[in-house]
Amino acid sequence: MNADEPALADQTLFLDCETDCMLHEAGYSSNPAFVRSREEEAFERRCALAHMRVSVCVTKYAGARSPPVAHLLESTREQAESVQRELGDACTVVAGADLLVAEMDAARALCAWNAAFDLGVLEKYAKSPKHLTAAAWTAKTIDPMVQIAASVSGQYLSLNEAAGESKTGTGEQAVAWLRSGRWTELVSYCVQDVLLLESVAAPLLRGETRRLPVAVNLVPGEWQKAATRSISTQTPLAQT
Repeated sequence: MNADEPALADQTLFLDCETDCMLHEAGYSSNPAFVRSREEEAFERRCALAHMRVSVCVTKYAGARSPPVAHLLESTREQAESVQRELGDACTVVAGADLLVAEMDAARALCAWNAAFDLGVLEKYAKSPKHLTAAAWTAKTIDPMVQIAASVSGQYLSLNEAAGESKTGTGEQAVAWLRSGRWTELVSYCVQDVLLLESVAAPLLRGETRRLPVAVNLVPGEWQKAATRSISTQTPLAQT
């Protein structure tokens, strides 16, 4: 890399999504007693993700001085302005998917914990042709959850386990907050997830070990290859 070229970490867009329902409510079952082939399971999961709507997606570039951006994909401008007043300077709140899609298209790399979930629910918002845009997003995505499991732990870790910090909620609580109109808690939780993701992944992208016994080489697109290797927990965490 040229000395004047920005590091990959500084050109990576970290993101996290929360949705309007849980995977099982959209028709996906993670029950091991429900026997089907890996291909059938993957198809069922894709179908469920396609039916889920994204309530909020928070994005942030590593080390950026500007606050994270909370994209309320299914909300009005008035709703976004109301949430902005509640949260103040903690993040920038915008309505709709246009800015998010532009950010994802422009970023050198994307980073998400359990990226298959985030990319799966975001594909419907991509510009046409959607399948080509989604393929481009996938090719430049980094998934530390999968790549840490393949390189170090041998099993999928939750984000708070990898970060060594407790989270303020769960994916199930995020859905409950949405349904009860508690947008401040919902957006704050999603912002915290992105900050935790940055705290884990940005050091790894810069070659540091970050509480791990060895350095993990986070390379865009490699998470799909790693996911096919032998990992003890074959089904990734559904929603975080």
